[in-house]
Amino acid sequence: MEFVNKLSVRKIPFVGRMTELILASLGIFYCKDVIEKATEIYSVFSEKQSQFLLRCALGISRNYHESDDEDAC
Repeated sequence: MEFVNKLSVRKIPFVGRMTELILASLGIFYCKDVIEKATEIYSVFSEKQSQFLLRCALGISRNYHESDDEDAC
């Protein structure tokens, strides 16, 4: 988490110049800011975008394997 917290939001995949400007207007410059200002992110972005930003800021991979879920049962 220490490494991820220090990353600029621009390092998040699919965060381009415009998204970076929107986040900057909310006072969000680093991944740690994304976590701290999750409420503001949910109010500005769609649910899917918000979840993606938060998962990336937490260092959670977006890979999901259905077979993993089936094996757990």
